[in-house]
Amino acid sequence: LLSKDEFQFDCNNTLNDQLLENVYVELEQTPDTEGWLILHTIPLEKLPFGIQSTTYVLLKIPSTNAVTGTFSASLKFKVRDIDPATGEFEGDETYNDVFVLEEVEITVADHVQPMQRTNFAVSWEQIGDRNENEDTYALSTVHTLQDAVRELIKCIGLGPCERSDRVTEGKNAHLLLLAGVFRGGHEVLAKARLALDSVDKTVTMNFIVRSDDSTVSEIIGSAVD
Repeated sequence: LLSKDEFQFDCNNTLNDQLLENVYVELEQTPDTEGWLILHTIPLEKLPFGIQSTTYVLLKIPSTNAVTGTFSASLKFKVRDIDPATGEFEGDETYNDVFVLEEVEITVADHVQPMQRTNFAVSWEQIGDRNENEDTYALSTVHTLQDAVRELIKCIGLGPCERSDRVTEGKNAHLLLLAGVFRGGHEVLAKARLALDSVDKTVTMNFIVRSDDSTVSEIIGSAVD
């Protein structure tokens, strides 16, 4: 598995009386990310009013091949005051400022590139069941098959194949076919057999994952928990 993650932060200056300089996002570790290492931050030299630009943070993934984690995040920058009427600087001084951002959450989906497989059955047989992972889940947060399909795709990041992300109205069962590539170039295929109890509106799912790597199969399978 690859050992690094790169995060892109798009920044937009909405203040017409300020020029922002040395703009970057500072990530702070929480208990579940103690093994992660911030390798490099690429700041924005300048961010004028009305302009959107990007800053980056490069992280080293722990040797345990951790996949998920949460960081506290702050946008830090220097401010140079401007007269909006003239566009001229109101002096030569700058001062530091900070804006607290929402937490940055790293999920399984962040490590997955969705793919399409036009003949899923052939790909499924070719990859084989050597590294197969299978489990059954009760999906307590959704109450329709279409919602279950949408939330599963969002959770694991794999792409739907053969238009299987579309659930026929009125059906109580559905088969979702998924494909993608996990970090490091590992192919992943999955089948999600969904069933809706028409009485209490609960959804159950049998989830089968196949990959060319057993660890990847386990990671994708456990992401549903």
